[in-house]
Amino acid sequence: MSLLGGTSVLGVDLTDAYANKPRPNDVCELRPDSASGAPRLVARFRQWHWSTDQRGNLRDPDTVLAEIRSSLSSMIDGPQGLASIGNHMRQCERECSAPGRTPDRIDDNNIRRPFMKYIKSSVGLFQWLRGEGLEVSPSHFKGGVSEVFPGDIWRRLSGSRPLHKKNTNLGHIERKAILEAFGVVGLPDLPTHDQNDACVGALLAAASVGWVPGVEVKGIGAPLMVDENSVLREGQMVVPELTIEKQNDVLEALDAVGAPPKPDTGGIDRPPPNRRGGNPNNDPLYPHYLDNANRLLALLVHCVNSGYPTVVNYLIGYEEIFGLRVQRFSQAYVNQAINVASQTTPTYLEGLGNVKLDTFIVNKHTGTPGDRHWNDVDYDEEQWLTIFEDAWKVNER
Repeated sequence: MSLLGGTSVLGVDLTDAYANKPRPNDVCELRPDSASGAPRLVARFRQWHWSTDQRGNLRDPDTVLAEIRSSLSSMIDGPQGLASIGNHMRQCERECSAPGRTPDRIDDNNIRRPFMKYIKSSVGLFQWLRGEGLEVSPSHFKGGVSEVFPGDIWRRLSGSRPLHKKNTNLGHIERKAILEAFGVVGLPDLPTHDQNDACVGALLAAASVGWVPGVEVKGIGAPLMVDENSVLREGQMVVPELTIEKQNDVLEALDAVGAPPKPDTGGIDRPPPNRRGGNPNNDPLYPHYLDNANRLLALLVHCVNSGYPTVVNYLIGYEEIFGLRVQRFSQAYVNQAINVASQTTPTYLEGLGNVKLDTFIVNKHTGTPGDRHWNDVDYDEEQWLTIFEDAWKVNER
């Protein structure tokens, strides 16, 4: 049975339905507290689950449909349609610099690109909801289902105040403080970043029906289109517009949490971490290898600054650093290349801060750095993809 009764709104943090073990989708319901004198929105969380058939299906579609239909407004964190024909991304993604870029088609040639299976999951979900009679991107974003991008929403809500990374404890607390500044109550002591993202989507749904004083919503990007094959294309993201008074409320809430992240000016004010162990076995040629790596780093940073972001795979990175040609590449070579690359001189790169050569060395198949990379740097994968998703990849000698 649906938990909704026509007096609530929904926000959904979407996941990848095609993963080997799909994570559940966090859902936030916001309901106004009529018993309180001040405007408050009570948050309740639950989850929608993907089926395990890796076909993009929901495990309990009837419940999902019932909850959305009985909601006054629903916001989903994910693209609602493909790009218009001939474009590699949608207009709304370009306007907000979204890391996930939705192409005009999804096929075997691009399905392995970063975010692509997640994009396929979201586009398929919106297409299914429309087929079930729900309105996608309704007028004024009331009723039906609309699209949000929490990464952009948090930036707009926090104004000029930078936030800690969303997957850190301080990042969780800051985002919770922002939600509470808008009257949200009932949040966990330490919400996960998925819960925060689901709730901020629900907050915009609440704003669309007039429940959030000082906040209006608008759409960015091109309006939703339906092509001759009934495929959804483009579509607007819903974003907030705050009054000056409400923006000040948010900044006061953040001040109460603590100091903001230190701005990255490009200078090094502390010794860089020795992330991968320095010179193994006291190799006398290590300084030479490090010189090679620093020269490659300088070249790749120059490529980005010249408008041609470029990355290299592990094999090419190894051969450039060590000046050797490898016939049978193995994980041992990967480890050696990353060990040196992670010790290069930090260099400032707009959008990421200080980077080293390992920022530019990627897996040939995924096109991104390895999983361990993100534990050692001050940026996250979304920020990296904003710069490098469409980078030229050097995979051949």
